[in-house]
Amino acid sequence: MPSPRRRIHLLFEAPWQELRGGWRLFRLLLVGAILLAVASALLDETELAAAGLDGWILPLELLVTLFFALEYGLRLWACVEDRRYADPLRGRLRYALSFAALVDLIAILPGLLWLFGMDLRSLRFLRILRVLKLTRVSGSLDLLADALRAEADALIATFSLAMVALVLAAAGIHLFEAERQPETFGTVLASMWWAVATLTTVGYGDVTPVTPGGRFFGGLVSLVGVGLVSLPAAILAAGFGEQLRLRREA
Repeated sequence: MPSPRRRIHLLFEAPWQELRGGWRLFRLLLVGAILLAVASALLDETELAAAGLDGWILPLELLVTLFFALEYGLRLWACVEDRRYADPLRGRLRYALSFAALVDLIAILPGLLWLFGMDLRSLRFLRILRVLKLTRVSGSLDLLADALRAEADALIATFSLAMVALVLAAAGIHLFEAERQPETFGTVLASMWWAVATLTTVGYGDVTPVTPGGRFFGGLVSLVGVGLVSLPAAILAAGFGEQLRLRREA
């Protein structure tokens, strides 16, 4: 029979399909609290007033803050069940400084600042950041971290290749266009904006080559950019798939 602390740890960390009864209900309540908190931050006060819901903002903020604080306290108490945070003092401190725990703390912060007298409207951005908690509930944050760690070498190699392509693209377009468009391509550094927009295939169109050589070079850079953009996505997709397979087999 697992201890109460172990059961609390499993409540937060176990996959959805392994939860039963009240544990599933608690997870659903947590998701509902996150969605309500984010929705109240996204909606303008005038829209809420028009719908007759403006009187619910402060009680809702108090309720979700208490709920998130309870969740944070339970996670901090039960985190020692994870081998990474087994030490009762240093383990909890290390957990509190982890990115996942900081996401939970950010969710509580707007309510605490409001209780100390700050206007909720000035805290809107912090309240919207509560949407990050959805990654905690679904476990996608841990999955992403595991995938990034597993594919770190490939991602670093791709990033290095992208930096080389960025510098070469900026230097090349500067060579072709500096004389005709000195205000835009006068230096390699100034040409970086065009290189970023072209390599990422965004192509804002605010800066474009006008010489035949520059246009030809721009076409080549665009083709290279298609491959560079797809590489990290493919690597991360493979990493996600591998981590999902490992979790199913565990």
